[in-house]
Amino acid sequence: MGKIPGTPLLADDAIVTADAKKVIGDFYTEETSGEWNPPATDHPTCPKRLSRVQFTIEEIDTQADKIAETIREERDNIAEAAAYLAKREINRICMTGCGDSVMALDGARYLLEEILGIPCEAMQVLDFDYYYNTVVDDKTLVIMLSSSGKTLRTIEAMYVAEARGAQTITLSNTPGSILMEKSNRGLTIHATRKGWPTQASTAAMALVMELGFCLARERKSYDPARLDALHREFDRVPALVREITEGCREQVKNLAAEWGKKNMYLFVGGGPSLSCAFFGSAKVKEATPDFAAHVPMEEFHHYNSVKAGWPMFVIAPSGKSVPRARDTLIEGRHFGGLSCVVTTAGEDELAALADHAILLPPVLEYFSGLTYSVPVQMFGYYVAMDKFNRAKAEEDRAVR
Repeated sequence: MGKIPGTPLLADDAIVTADAKKVIGDFYTEETSGEWNPPATDHPTCPKRLSRVQFTIEEIDTQADKIAETIREERDNIAEAAAYLAKREINRICMTGCGDSVMALDGARYLLEEILGIPCEAMQVLDFDYYYNTVVDDKTLVIMLSSSGKTLRTIEAMYVAEARGAQTITLSNTPGSILMEKSNRGLTIHATRKGWPTQASTAAMALVMELGFCLARERKSYDPARLDALHREFDRVPALVREITEGCREQVKNLAAEWGKKNMYLFVGGGPSLSCAFFGSAKVKEATPDFAAHVPMEEFHHYNSVKAGWPMFVIAPSGKSVPRARDTLIEGRHFGGLSCVVTTAGEDELAALADHAILLPPVLEYFSGLTYSVPVQMFGYYVAMDKFNRAKAEEDRAVR
């Protein structure tokens, strides 16, 4: 087969232009020329990991403010981008990024499809770049999310979208980056990402939702009175995030202490709450040496997904996934799993079926990814610190 190229987009028959290949090649060289510098150890006390863990709680605690700041500071840019897009015939939206980025976009999908009336799909950039772009055309909007604004695969997505004639919007924490400069429009996420991603993801989700609201008004694609009512609910999100952050802290901290000795965690969600499940599993994997997985709620029932003694979170705000969440908790108990349901106050049946219930204020399911992700983000931090404290105590005893 010969030498494997650095990326398929550098192949002779790739659809991108020669200029694009030059940029992609340069970024590929830059990305691969440095020395790989992983943590020296996967131990709970690893300083490199711990430094990011400690930043994470600061970013969780301030994410309500950053969501509000992002919408406020980008209001004019969002309106201008919506006006620009409304002049184009858009019949499909592709949203792409890596890891937390793609799940932040997926968390906005339910709202976008409701108010814009067109299909929206979030996918990993590798899949978009190399496999699923054939039907992208000049009636497609491609939304890309990259915190740094220079993620190689996301740069490739921009050039693939350009080659297919699509409109492009980049969301990034980094003004002036190549993705922000080269896309048709760029919107800035006013959040930090020193810790494991939290506020950078939720602020990005809120940003694309606000773009959706503005675009729906420009396109006149949704009943104005209903759109205004939805937007008023959206405007409540920062206050809800702040309330949830303070309201569930002690309960999450206690749960982390109870489950801290476990080494496998499941997070289950459906619809827009699947993004919460992803965020929860990602924080545990990033912040600890242990393993976690996010499981789509329906997929959970096609295997014995939880094993005896495994902790699992089921994220199910009042709404369409509640009946299946009930089944999930029943099945989890049957197989010996430990459970915590994150649901709306008043969902008494779900609470009774779980070992623990984190009961939160009501929210429309459209916005559950922004609000009900808070407890599972927090769990990643507190369980990491529990593991660190126990490991440190063992080290200190060994020294003595």
